[in-house]
Amino acid sequence: MKHPTKRQRGYALITAMAIGLVGLTITSVVMLRMMNATGQITQRERTDQAVFMAESVANHVVDKIADLTAQPELGPDDLPGIYTSGAGLMDLLHNTGNDFMDLSANTTGDIVFSRPASLPNGYAQQRYNMTSNAQAFFNSLNTDANHSKIFWERFQASNQSPTSGTVSSLLADAATIQDTLNELHQNFYSIYHVKKGNQEADVRVSVIPLATDIEGTDDDDLHTPDSFANHHDVLKIQVEVFIPSISNPSTQKTLDVIVNRPVLAEIPQELGDFSVLADGSIDMGNQETSAGLVAGVIDTNHDGSLHSNASIVIGTGGNVRGKVTAVGTVNVGGNVNLGTGTVSGGTDIPDTDFVASSGDVRESSTVTDRITNAEESQSGMPEQPIPKFSTDNLPTTPCTPAPGMGVNTYSDCVFDASLSVPSMATIAFSGTVHIQGSVDNNTGNFKCLGDSPCRMVIDDTFDQSGNGSTGADSESDMLIIVRNQSSDNNTCVDIGGTFGDAGEKGVLIHVEDPTCQSQLRGNASFYGSIITKGTFKAMGKGASDLGIQRAVGLDVSDFIDADPVTKDKLFPKVVVWKNRR
Repeated sequence: MKHPTKRQRGYALITAMAIGLVGLTITSVVMLRMMNATGQITQRERTDQAVFMAESVANHVVDKIADLTAQPELGPDDLPGIYTSGAGLMDLLHNTGNDFMDLSANTTGDIVFSRPASLPNGYAQQRYNMTSNAQAFFNSLNTDANHSKIFWERFQASNQSPTSGTVSSLLADAATIQDTLNELHQNFYSIYHVKKGNQEADVRVSVIPLATDIEGTDDDDLHTPDSFANHHDVLKIQVEVFIPSISNPSTQKTLDVIVNRPVLAEIPQELGDFSVLADGSIDMGNQETSAGLVAGVIDTNHDGSLHSNASIVIGTGGNVRGKVTAVGTVNVGGNVNLGTGTVSGGTDIPDTDFVASSGDVRESSTVTDRITNAEESQSGMPEQPIPKFSTDNLPTTPCTPAPGMGVNTYSDCVFDASLSVPSMATIAFSGTVHIQGSVDNNTGNFKCLGDSPCRMVIDDTFDQSGNGSTGADSESDMLIIVRNQSSDNNTCVDIGGTFGDAGEKGVLIHVEDPTCQSQLRGNASFYGSIITKGTFKAMGKGASDLGIQRAVGLDVSDFIDADPVTKDKLFPKVVVWKNRR
C-alpha cells in the first residue's frame, strides 16, 4: 500500500480546513439570516402590540369623554358635564393633579391605568403649558364667534395665503394648522402605564379642542346655561405608545383620532311626514258587513305617508298619495273580516328594497293604482318611535263661563267635567285647555288663537260628528291629546266632521291609550295628522275623497317631550382615525 506523501497530506489538510471554513460560513449566514428574521418578526409583533395598545387607549379615552359629558355635576361650578367646554375638558384631562383616568378605580378590569415607574426621555408626568400660541388658539376658540368658520375653511384648503393677526396666522392654512396642533399636543398631555390582557406599555395621551360644528357662536357661549345650544365639539386625540425592550429598540407609535363630541341638553323628537302613524294596525281594507263589502279606504294626499308598527291593509279603491310602510305586512287590495279582523285576498308588498323588474309586485296595477309612491313602500320596515307628547303643567284655573252659542274664548283653563259643545258654538282658546272627561262636538267648532300652538288634553274620549269641525280658521296649529283614562269604550276617537281645510293650520291628534281605536268616517276630512299608540281604522269613503291630508309645516313641537340624554347618546363620533405605522 502506497502511503501519501507529506505534500499530499498537506493538500488534504488544507482541503479539509477549506471545507470546514465554507461550512462554518454557510452556517453563520444561515444563523444570521435566522436571527435577522426572528428580530424582524419580533419587531413586527411589538409594532402590532403598540398599535393594539394605542387603539385600546383611544377607545377608552372616547368612553371617558362620554362619561364626563354625562355627569350631572362636573368641574369647579358643579354644573352638568354638557356645560364643560372643549378647553375645560382639556383642563380636566391634563392640568396638574387632575386624574383623568380615575386611577384609584382603575385597578382591575379589561384595561388598567397606573403611573409609570419611569418616564420616556424628555417627558413629564403631566404637562399643561399655556404657550403664547396655545393661549391665542384657545382664546380664539372660546371667544371668537368666527373661529370655527375660519378653522374649517383653512383646515380643508390646500392653498391659502397667510392672514394678519396672531390668531388668524395660526389658522393661515392646513400646514400651519397642523404645526399648531403638533405644538398643542406637545404641551398638553398625561402619561400612564397601561395593561390590557397580557400586553403592557407606557402611553402619552393628549386631547385638545379644535372647533365646533356651529358657526357664528364661540365655544364659551355654547356651554353657558343662558346661551347653551346643542352642538358638537371637535376634539383631536393623540395617543403615543412606548414599549421599551432590552434586545430591540424602543417601539414608539402614534395614533391620531379626530372626534365629534355630542353636547346635548336634550334630543328633540321629529314628527316626520306621517298622515297616520300607529303602534297598532292600520285598517283601510274593505269591511265585510251584513250589507256586503263596504269600502273602508281613505285618500291621504299632500304626500303624507302611512306607517304602522304592526300591519296595514289598503282595500280596493283606496289611494295613498305618499309611501306606505309597516313593521309587519303591507297588503294592497285585500278585505278585512269585520268579526275576526283577518285579511283575505290582496297583494303583499315585499319586505325588500324596490328593484325595477317585471317580477316585483310594486310595478303591478294592483299596487300602483292605490299607492303613488309604490317604489318606497315596503313591508318589514324598522319600528318608528311614537313621539312623547307632554301632559305636564296642566292648568288649574276653571274655564268660565260655561260655553254657549257664539264665540267662547278661553286661555289656559280646565273644564272639570265632560264637554258637550253647544250647537253653533265656537270654542276659541289659546295655551292649554284641559277637559276632565269626554268631548262631544256635534255641531260646534274648536279654534286655536294666537301665534303659538294650542293644546287640548282630553282625559277620556273624543267624538266629532259630521256637522262638527276642529281647526277651521285657526290662527295656529293645534294638538289634541286623547288619554281614555276612565272610559270602557275601545273606540276613543271617532271622527265624522271636518278638521280644517288645506292651506289652514293643522290639527294633530295623539292617542295615549294602546287599547284604543281611532276611526275616520267616510264623510270626514282631516287636515293634519293622527299619531296613536293604538290602532287606526277607516270607515268608508266620502264623496269628497279628502280623507286625511298631511298639514304642510305642522308644528306642535312646544308640546313634544325631548328624549332624555344618556351616556350612550353622548359617545364621540370618530371623524378621522389615522395610525402612524
